Amino acid sequence: MRPLSLELKGFAAYKEYTTVDFTDVELAAFVGSTGSGKSTIIDAITFALYGSLPRYDKTNLVAPVIHQLANEARVCLTFQLGNSTYTAVRVVRRLQSKTPGKVKATTKEARLERHLSSADSDENTQTQVLAGNVKELDQAVEDLLGLNFSQFTRTVVLPQGAFARFLKDEPAERQKLLRRLLDVEIYAKMGSRSREKAKHAKQKILFLESEKQRHSIEPDALEKAQTALGDIEQFEADGLKLQKQVNQIEQDLSPIRDQVKELDSSLVLLKDITDKPFEYKNFEIGSLVAAFEESQLLVESARREQQEVQPAEYSLLQLHEMQQRHSHYENHFEAAKKLGSELAEAENADKVAQKNLRVSEKAQEAAAAEFNIARAKADSDGWRAQLVVGEPCPVCEQDVSEVPDHVPPEALQELRSVLKKSETTLAQATKSAAASEAGVKAIQKALERESIHVAESEQLLSDALTKTEVEKKLVAAKKNEQKQKELAAKIVAAEKVLIHVQQRLREAEQAEKTQHANFLAFRDSVAVLGPPAIDQQEVSVMAKNLASWATEKVALLTKEREALAGKGKRLAREKKQLVDELQSSAAEAQLELSEFDQLTIVIAEAKSQAQRAIATIENHTAERKRLTSEMRTEQKAVKTAEVLGRHLSAQGFEGWLLAEAMEEIVVRATQRLQTLSSKQYSLELHDRNFQIVDHLNAGERRDVRTLSGGETFLVSLALALALSDSVAELASLDSPRLESIFLDEGFGTLDAETLDIAAGAIEELASNGTMVVIVTHVREMAMRMPVRYEVTKNPSTSTVEKVTA
Repeated sequence: MRPLSLELKGFAAYKEYTTVDFTDVELAAFVGSTGSGKSTIIDAITFALYGSLPRYDKTNLVAPVIHQLANEARVCLTFQLGNSTYTAVRVVRRLQSKTPGKVKATTKEARLERHLSSADSDENTQTQVLAGNVKELDQAVEDLLGLNFSQFTRTVVLPQGAFARFLKDEPAERQKLLRRLLDVEIYAKMGSRSREKAKHAKQKILFLESEKQRHSIEPDALEKAQTALGDIEQFEADGLKLQKQVNQIEQDLSPIRDQVKELDSSLVLLKDITDKPFEYKNFEIGSLVAAFEESQLLVESARREQQEVQPAEYSLLQLHEMQQRHSHYENHFEAAKKLGSELAEAENADKVAQKNLRVSEKAQEAAAAEFNIARAKADSDGWRAQLVVGEPCPVCEQDVSEVPDHVPPEALQELRSVLKKSETTLAQATKSAAASEAGVKAIQKALERESIHVAESEQLLSDALTKTEVEKKLVAAKKNEQKQKELAAKIVAAEKVLIHVQQRLREAEQAEKTQHANFLAFRDSVAVLGPPAIDQQEVSVMAKNLASWATEKVALLTKEREALAGKGKRLAREKKQLVDELQSSAAEAQLELSEFDQLTIVIAEAKSQAQRAIATIENHTAERKRLTSEMRTEQKAVKTAEVLGRHLSAQGFEGWLLAEAMEEIVVRATQRLQTLSSKQYSLELHDRNFQIVDHLNAGERRDVRTLSGGETFLVSLALALALSDSVAELASLDSPRLESIFLDEGFGTLDAETLDIAAGAIEELASNGTMVVIVTHVREMAMRMPVRYEVTKNPSTSTVEKVTA
C-alpha cells in the first residue's frame, strides 16, 4: 500500500481544507514544532482506512477527531495497491448531546472506490464503489491490505507509543501477524480442511454402514419370492374358470333383483296410501259469501249518510286564525297606549334633568374662575415684595400697573373645596341627563314598534269578520266537525268488518284450492300404478275410491314378489358356493379377495408385487456390494486426510515455516541493530521471545523489556526495518506488500552519532523501493530527507507545505 494523496478538513488540528501530496515520494519527513499537527497526518491515514486511531483506548471513538470549531471532520486518502488505485473517504458529523460537556458524533459517510482504467470505464463512470458504509469499508480495507487495525499499526504505521509493540508482543500475537503477512494461513486452512474432510469421511462411513444395514435381506428371500410368484400364477388359471361360472349366475340374478326392487318400490308407495289415507275438510264458503255481501251494504249506507251532512262556511283553522288576529290587535293597541303615557312622563323628566345640567355647568364655571384667580394671586405672593408699580415685572418683564392683593391659604383651600363640590354636582347632573335622554329614546323606539304592529293588525282585519261573528261561527263549525268525526268512525268500523269477512272468504277459497291440489299430488305419487281416474266429484269421494284401489293393489303385488324372491334365493346359494371355493383358492395363494369383480385387478397387482419383491431383493444385494466398496474407499480417504491434517497443524509445517521466517527476521534485525549500535547489540530468539545480547558487557543476554528508552527505539527500529524488507522476500505471491512505512517516534532520544546511523538505515530502506515517511521535530534529521513537509499551526488551523530539496 502506497499513499498518493491525503485531503483533510475539520480533522483534529486541520480546520480548513488541507491536502498532502505523496506523489513520487520515496523518503520524506514531517517536521514542525510540538503540537503543530505532524502526528495528525499519520492519524488521518489510519483513520481513513480503519476508522480508528491508535492513541485512543476505544477503537470506535470518533468524536475527538472533529476540530473544536467545526461540525464535521472529513478525510480522503487515495492510495495505490499493486496496479490499482483506490480512494477511502470518511466523514464524521458532530451530534447534539443532552449531557452537558459530553461530545457525541457519528460517521455520516464512509466509502471505498476503485479508479477504473479507460478500458474499464465509460465517459460517465470513472470509479467503482466497493463499499458504501462503515461496516463494508472496514471489511474491504482489511481484505485489500491483508492487515487488521492492530497489525497495520505494528508494521506500516508506527504511531507514537506503539513503535516497540511488535518487539514486546506476546509470541502468539507476533505469530498471528506473520501468518497474515506471509499468507501461510493457507496451510492452516489446508490442515483444517483435511481434518474436516477426515471427519466428514468418518461420518459418511457411519452413514454407509447404516445404509448397508437398511439393505439387509434374508438368505432365502429370493427363493421365497419366486415360489410366491408361482402360486399366484396357478391361482390365476383356476380362479378365472370359477369367475366365469359366477358371472353367468350373476347375469340370471340381475333381472330378478330389478323386478323385486321395482315391486318393493310400488309396495312402499301403496303402503303410504293405505296406512295414511288423505284427510279432507269442509270450509263453509257459502256462509262466508253471505256475510261479505251484508258487510258491503253497511259500508254503503254509512257513506250515503256522510254525504248528506252540509260542510261549515268556515273551517276551524280559519276561524281560529281570525280570533288570533283580533287578540293580537287588542294586545298591541293597549301596549302602544301605555307607552304613550310613559313617553310623556319621560319627556317631562328629561326637561328637568337638562335644566339641572345647565345650572350645574354655570355653577362649576363660576367656581373654577374664582379659584383660578385666587390661585394666581397666591402664586404671586413670593414676588409681591419685588413688584413696583410702573417698573418691569422680573418674570414677564411687563410694566406693573397694580400690585396683587394677598390671598390667605385658608381662603384658597375653601375655594378649592367649593370647586370640587361643584364638579361632583356637575358629574351627577350630566349622568342624570344622559340617563333620562336614553330612557326617552328607548320608549320612543318601543312605541314605534307597537304602532307598526297595530297598523299591521288593522290591515289583516280589514276584510275579516267581527270578533262576535267569529265566536258564533266557531261554535257552529265545532258542531259540524263533531258530526263528521262520528260518521267517519262509523264508516271505518263498517269497512273493518268488510275487510275481515273478505279476508276470511279469500283464505277459505285458497284453502279449498290447496286441499284439491294436495289430493292431486297424493294421487300422483302412485300414478305409475294406474290409480282411479280424476272426475268432478268432491275430494272426499275421490279420496275413498283411491284408498279402496290401493288395498286391492297391495295384495296382488305381494303375491308376485314372493314368487320372484324364491327363485332368486336358489340362484344366490349357487353363487355363494362358487365364491367360497374361489376365496379358498385365493387364501392358498396368500391373496386377499374382498370384491369378486376385482379378481383380475387383484391377480395383476399380486403378480406385480411379487415381481417387484424379486427386483427389490436383487437391488438390495447389488446395493450392499456397492456400499461395501465405497466404505473401503472412504476408509482409505480417512487415513490420508488424518495424516495430512497432522502435518499441516500449527505445530507442524506452518509452525516450522513461521519459525524459519522469524529466524530470518531476527538475522536481518541483528544486522540493522549492529549498524545502529556500532556492533554493541545483537537480537536473538529464546523460547519464542526476543532477547538482547550486549557485546560490550561480556555478551550478556537480557529481556527486551529491560532496555532504556533510547535502546528500545534502536532495537524497535531495527526490527521494524527488518520486518519491512524481509516480509516481501518471505511472503507468497498473494500476500500483502508492505510498500510504505510511517515512523512517528524516538529520534529525539538519539545522540548525534546514532541519529546519523538511524538516518542512513532509513535512507537505505527507501532505496530498496519502500516509501519511508518519518515524523520528527529534530531539524537535523528532517534536513537529510529529500522531501520535507513543513507543518505549522496558527490560531485557527494547521497547514502543511511540501518542500523538495
